[in-house]
Amino acid sequence: MKGKRGWLITALCAIALIVVVLFIWPGIVRTEMAERKKEENPYREPERDRYVYPITIESPDWFSYSVPEKQEMLKIDAQSLRKMSDSMLVEAIADYPYLVDVLLSGTLEEGLADLADHCSAYAELITRENYQAVFTQNAGKLIEYYADNPRSDGQTEAVTGLLQEMIRYYQTKA
Repeated sequence: MKGKRGWLITALCAIALIVVVLFIWPGIVRTEMAERKKEENPYREPERDRYVYPITIESPDWFSYSVPEKQEMLKIDAQSLRKMSDSMLVEAIADYPYLVDVLLSGTLEEGLADLADHCSAYAELITRENYQAVFTQNAGKLIEYYADNPRSDGQTEAVTGLLQEMIRYYQTKA
């Protein structure tokens, strides 16, 4: 009787181990790999969340509005901003139609101050802890993403160049 009970316990342990190895462990490994991949570059996630502005330069009615009207339309509501991840904010900044205006303000510092006044995604980002490092890290990943996936608006080089300038600026400020 004792031999049968020992054999039964050994068999149950073996079955439990097989179940773990075949069914549970691969799920854990896949989840960890997906998390690691997401940490590596969140912009490469095929179903990532992304803010889409209601009007862009490509919109047929872009020229129907004045600049102040467009700037108002481009503001993201406060509740949505608070819910946005750091990577989502950086991508919203990169997608902001008036981003290149940063270069028209004299110095980069003045341009970023103007950007904070008009781009709600940037205004939200600079309220977050360590925003300079957060921007630098996420903008670098976004630039890597754009290298393989050019923007549909044809602005890949202009946007990546400006993001690189902002990264350099923040690195000197750190």
